[in-house]
Parts: sequence; C-alpha cells; structure tokens
Amino acid sequence: MSEIICTDYAVTLQHDNGLITITTAATSRDIAVHMILAFERAPRAAVVRVQRRPICDYCDVMAMRIGDGVPLCVLHAREHYARWRQDTRKLGIRSFEEA
Repeated sequence: MSEIICTDYAVTLQHDNGLITITTAATSRDIAVHMILAFERAPRAAVVRVQRRPICDYCDVMAMRIGDGVPLCVLHAREHYARWRQDTRKLGIRSFEEA
C-alpha cells in the first residue's frame, strides 16, 4: 500500500473585504488551491499567494516549531533545545515558504 503524504498549505485570496488566508492539508499545491477555491466559490484569479509549511531541516517531517530561523519538527526541537518551549516558537503562517 502506498503512503499518501499531505503538506499544509496557506492560500491567500483577494476577497470582497480584502485579503484572506485559509490553510488546508493537501497532497499538492494544485489540490490545495482547488479545494480552497471550491470552498470559497471564488475564481482562479482570486488567488494572490500559495505558501507551504516547511519541512524539518533534520528529517522529512513537517516543521511545527522554529528555532534560530531553522524549521524543526517537535522531536528535533526537543533534541536541540533543552528548554524547547521557551527557546523555539510555533511556526506561524509568516514562516511558510512560497509553494
């Protein structure tokens, strides 16, 4: 059985009231965009930006925290930072990469 790997995407759309950003998990950038456009009933032209959650620098798991500007999974954040809750911060949308 093959594994399905999902990544978190943040899709920013031009909306009536300005820009909105919606996050979703998908297997590809295109699927993420199609899901958000269908949910919002928006045209393709409404897409302003698509970003992807970074992968941990030490393994192939999605990064959940960031320390010293380096994306880390929870396991490696704990391994590299003794007081990891104080020394690392949660990965926000601003830390997502362009997809």
